[in-house]
Amino acid sequence: MKRADPIAILSAAKACTEFIFDDVTLKDQDGKLKPLIARIPHFEYRGKTWHLPAKDMSDMCIDEWRWADHYLRKATSCQVTEEQLEWTNKLVACLCRPYRTHQEREADDFNGFPRIAFNADVMERRAVELADVPDAIKDACIVYTRMGMGWLNERYGKAFEGGGEDPFGWTGLILSVAKSSVFGTEREVGKTLIHHIMLHAVREKIQADKQEEQLEKLRSR
Repeated sequence: MKRADPIAILSAAKACTEFIFDDVTLKDQDGKLKPLIARIPHFEYRGKTWHLPAKDMSDMCIDEWRWADHYLRKATSCQVTEEQLEWTNKLVACLCRPYRTHQEREADDFNGFPRIAFNADVMERRAVELADVPDAIKDACIVYTRMGMGWLNERYGKAFEGGGEDPFGWTGLILSVAKSSVFGTEREVGKTLIHHIMLHAVREKIQADKQEEQLEKLRSR
């Protein structure tokens, strides 16, 4: 099978930069945020059916998103073709996974999410396994992640207000949440659904703003 051309694929991601944060793209005509849906939800490859994240990241843990964001940023920032392809393959490996077995999905402890759990420790091996997926799949993963960046910003904008960008990115957020012990250790936080983490971050920001407002009132007396 012909190997993907990383330059052609990554050009799609760079082209997306112009419209990815455009309200016309992320919102409908009434100004409501559109659903986030992978344009290729699943595909057949080497005898398996591989699935991208469910609608609106409903089955995505924050660790999966942390690595997807990292891989795409690396792929779009480096200049060497081989490195671009390597990072793109890791992005595909991060987002695409088979479903759990029928037996696992019928078990009493099934968590309701069909895709097998994200595991960063197998990314290197899975990236090799998925290296020759069609260009369209790689392109879909790139566009999905780009769209996801803007979509999260629109949905949880409060969490991103003020303070500038955390130099540690999503890892910084995970460490911060783990320090609060609300969701457990760093590893447990990583396995938590991204929506739960973002709602927590928004709540913390609202509380911090209220405290700052109260302090300002005290200072002005």
